[in-house]
Amino acid sequence: MKENLIYAESDEKSGILSEKNEKIIPFEYDSLKLLNNNLILADKNDKYGVIDKNNNIVIPLEYEEIELKGDYIYVTRDNLQGIYDLNGKEIIPVEYDGGLLEFSENGLISAVKNYKYGVLNKDNEIVIDFKYDLIWKFLKVD
Repeated sequence: MKENLIYAESDEKSGILSEKNEKIIPFEYDSLKLLNNNLILADKNDKYGVIDKNNNIVIPLEYEEIELKGDYIYVTRDNLQGIYDLNGKEIIPVEYDGGLLEFSENGLISAVKNYKYGVLNKDNEIVIDFKYDLIWKFLKVD
């Protein structure tokens, strides 16, 4: 049986209640945003992270930006980017200057390090060295 969860605010803090008025997520967050059926983007003291519906921390609340893209969560801290999967496993560490596009069909992603582009796989292994001025698209060739 599906249960409705109710977003609420009290004393300028956000939380989530069940339809039986039980606190599911305590009122300790500055804001909450549902990412999918189980994950919630949480903001506390201008640091973002991801919690689940049981208030378990999936991704620590230590990032300036978080964005859900498909099956991955892109994070930014101190102007560096990284990627987590939906289970909270760090796929790409937070050490890249940017350029993180979505993963290609074969699991490759461009990234920028020291102002140069390269390509990584989902194991954070370098596939193409960081020496190019721009990499922005993966073309599928049969």
